[in-house]
Amino acid sequence: AFLRNMTIRKVLLIVLTLFLLLWGGVAWFTLSALNQATHYLVVGNTQVEGLNTLTKGANQSMNAAIRLNQVVTLMQSGKLTDVDATLAQAVNEIQNSAASLHAFASMPHPQMEQRTVDEALQSWKNVLEQGLQPMMTSLQDKKFAEYRRIFRDDFHPLNETFISAVNRYQAVAADDHTIQTIDQLVGWCKNILIVALLIGALILVLTDRYLVG
Repeated sequence: AFLRNMTIRKVLLIVLTLFLLLWGGVAWFTLSALNQATHYLVVGNTQVEGLNTLTKGANQSMNAAIRLNQVVTLMQSGKLTDVDATLAQAVNEIQNSAASLHAFASMPHPQMEQRTVDEALQSWKNVLEQGLQPMMTSLQDKKFAEYRRIFRDDFHPLNETFISAVNRYQAVAADDHTIQTIDQLVGWCKNILIVALLIGALILVLTDRYLVG
């Protein structure tokens, strides 16, 4: 009886208003979910970039140590023709690792404890300054016994500490629930759209029944 006393124009206005509110709410929720998903994607990509830089720096430091050891072997065996090229490779790896360290220190580390980042930075710096640089100096001075002592007593434990810091950073990044959160947001958007379509269809059917009646 209430609907029968209303004009068709008023009923259509009510229906259009309901549609507007319905799809306005759906649009707001969807945009909000997409913004959150974008944020989590940025966080995930940044963490991957940080981990890649950290891993690359660890590999570069180890490669530098390997090249320096090769130089020692070449010098002691009298094969001096390859010394300069191998030493240049070692210097290049050290410089690349230092550049990676600077890049890692400059980039953001979202959802990562500052202590974890600081441990990685400090242990990395120690490998370069207290391990590789003294090895390079003793090698250039041809103090092979001193070189071996530094490699064994300084570089090796410092590098193990650095690798442990890399593993801790990687563990935190792997434990991140970014992908699961994004999947959850996408699932919510799908469900909201399905519900909105069903409600819209119901409103259309009821409106049709009213106009027919």
